Amino acid sequence: MAACGHRLLVADCEDSEDVGIVLALLGRDLQLPDYYGANYDALADCLTDEAWAAPAGGEVAGQVLVIAGADPLKSADPEGFDTLCAVFAAAAEFWREAGVPFWVFFDLPADGLVDLPILPA
Repeated sequence: MAACGHRLLVADCEDSEDVGIVLALLGRDLQLPDYYGANYDALADCLTDEAWAAPAGGEVAGQVLVIAGADPLKSADPEGFDTLCAVFAAAAEFWREAGVPFWVFFDLPADGLVDLPILPA
């Protein structure tokens, strides 16, 4: 990814069914700023923060996020998982409008892919 000028970040949701724990783990693994408050609004703010997207300063790099261990959350709290997807979709739209690549991949069992929302190109 670095060779393409993109930053790869992998977040492990540690198979948690609790959205609060998942949000805290995302903050840790996605290296979100210190002001991150482990809630949906804070996640949305941080994912669109240029200081987060370009931690070394300079031009904002493309972002590739891989989210692992989210299947239990998806099963236990479908509404929370959908809200999480909506936050990622809004961030993707923000960066698309800015001309910056932003991808989020969920590492889910194959049978879990059917329910994922398709984000606009």
